[in-house]
This record gives sequence, structure tokens and C-alpha cells, in this order.
Amino acid sequence: YLHFKNKAELVAATLAQLSPEVVDSYRELDHLDTAGLDGIREWVERSTQLWVDQYRQFETFEHALAVEPIVSQRWYQTLSDAADAMTVYLGRFPVGPQRQAARLTLITTMLGFERTLYFMVVRSVPVALSDIIDTLTAQWHAVLTGRVPPMQPSQPTYH
Repeated sequence: YLHFKNKAELVAATLAQLSPEVVDSYRELDHLDTAGLDGIREWVERSTQLWVDQYRQFETFEHALAVEPIVSQRWYQTLSDAADAMTVYLGRFPVGPQRQAARLTLITTMLGFERTLYFMVVRSVPVALSDIIDTLTAQWHAVLTGRVPPMQPSQPTYH
């Protein structure tokens, strides 16, 4: 802690150390057999168990993500790297706008996955964890099999 100016720098450095493990986990997901749900469900269960086992650490990370730009930038970079590591999925789309849309689909799915685990595990929302695991498994399966097609980038209509 003495080497960091503040808690945000410490959390960002910790996230940077975790980054290779996160990228490897999503790379593993990308290489699973998507013909059935079993492999994806096992991956979701392992990810969920990690949140259960380390919920205090994840709670600290989530607090820092909400208020510290250096932490949120570091974490978004990790998820971007993880999406780039999912070459099986991305390889189904031509380079250019379609692949960029597919990459963004992965990143937003990752963000939703993590946010769901935060509410279910850290904040103990009253929903059966097995039901959440079923839902998350189905969501990842839909994305990885192309049943959730990436949208083409468009011009924003908001200001």
C-alpha cells in the first residue's frame, strides 16, 4: 500500500494483476463446445463460485469501479482484452463493422454478467442462485451460438 498514492491506484494495480486470469477465463469460454449447455454451465458455475468465495474483494472492486475513473478504465481494458481473446467467436465475423459489433456484444455481455453476479452474490438479491446460473448460461449460449446477433453500429440518436 505504501507504493500507491491512494486506494484507487492499489485497486487498479490489483485488477491489472488479475487481468491475465480474466482474459484466460473468457478465452476458455470461447473454446467450449456450444452444441449443448453443459460446458457453458460449468464455466458459469466456476465464475459464480469465484464471486461466492471472494465476495468481499469483489465488493471492494465494485465500489471502486463506481467512483474511481482509473479503476473503471483498467477494468474496461481487461474486458476489452478478454473480448479480443475470444477469437473463435470473433472469427465468425468479417473484419470491420461486423466484427466490431460482435466485440461490443461480448463486452456488454461481460458487463451484464458481472453486474448480475454482483447483485446476486454480494448484494444477496432474493433469487435462487441456481436460477441465475441457468439464466446466465442461456444468455452466454445465445451469444456464443449467434442467436443474439450483433447489431450493426449506427449513428447515435442521443446527445
